[in-house]
Amino acid sequence: MFCSKDTMARNKQIQVPKPAVGKPSFMVANIAPRKKPRKKPGKKPRKELTMRQKYRAERPGGVGLPHRFRPGTVALMQIRRYQKSTGLLIRKAPFKRLVREITEVFKQDLKFQKSAMLAMQVVPVCISCLLMSFEILRMIYLAT
Repeated sequence: MFCSKDTMARNKQIQVPKPAVGKPSFMVANIAPRKKPRKKPGKKPRKELTMRQKYRAERPGGVGLPHRFRPGTVALMQIRRYQKSTGLLIRKAPFKRLVREITEVFKQDLKFQKSAMLAMQVVPVCISCLLMSFEILRMIYLAT
């Protein structure tokens, strides 16, 4: 049975508060305001220190936090630095061990000249071939 508030009030003798002028009835709340806790006189809340202020307080001489770059800035700086440089990104000995380990799969006891190893390390095509072989080996490993 669906009835309006007025008929329910007449049947049960309940007083329905009338809505305030200008506001719809669903926006009027009949809840008493919450009482605020009393503050003790003379005590003030402590002011929170920022990270920089805490760091200064701990360190002698009042030196602040060290300089920090925004996220991604350092990565961009490193990319630019490595693109400008002509040096080897992987050291010679670890690269040599890596190449030997990969070639052992195909044939045992292969010997490489220094110049051939350096050429493989410098030329980007060889590095991309190595990466492709890594991916293939990884897929084979995961399949078995």
